[in-house]
Amino acid sequence: MKEYSIMRLAKHKSLSSLAGFERHGLQRERLKHRAKPEKSCKNLFYKKYPDLSVVQAWKLMTQGVSIRKNGVYAIEYVFTVSSTASDRIEQEAELWSSVNLNWLSQIYGRENILYARTDLDETTINSHVLILPLIETIDKNGNKKTKLCARHFINGADKLSQMQTSYAEAIAEKFPFLSRGNCYLDADDSTKPRHQSLKEYYRKLELAESKKITAKVKEIER
Repeated sequence: MKEYSIMRLAKHKSLSSLAGFERHGLQRERLKHRAKPEKSCKNLFYKKYPDLSVVQAWKLMTQGVSIRKNGVYAIEYVFTVSSTASDRIEQEAELWSSVNLNWLSQIYGRENILYARTDLDETTINSHVLILPLIETIDKNGNKKTKLCARHFINGADKLSQMQTSYAEAIAEKFPFLSRGNCYLDADDSTKPRHQSLKEYYRKLELAESKKITAKVKEIER
């Protein structure tokens, strides 16, 4: 049976969305029924500005930056693997997380990684990384200008597909037993491949956690 490296991404388009991203991370730390609570102490964290909230850090990093109305404030990447490969990856969690960050650094620049968290206490290891899609442009007067431009990095199905392939190749250098993640088919048109959305990924992850907790409760009640 093949085991897969999996990458998903989502766009954050407001400060309230960024605040919600951080709030979710803080709330999950207080959950009593995590799949592997004994591994919570091994979770890995990175914050570019440790003493600032995600929103405060974002404001600091975007001072003087051109922000388009309804533009993308940040991109969230989620990395994970097939559940059958999770235990093997957990044994080298720091290396796996490092490969994820190094791969993103080559695309966006390490300086634009705002936040990263790798969770080992859930059913399957997963890592969340928040990126600012900053680019430099030259205006008509020849002046340099920095702006947020997610479209430059992730616009179009072809770019996303190439990104999936690039990530799979980077991971396979250190973890050769992992293959490129599958595409998911649109139910309305089976000829069009699509990648599983981050919302869908979260839903499935929460469902898996819920089923595991229910099974434990039933076992205790016997």
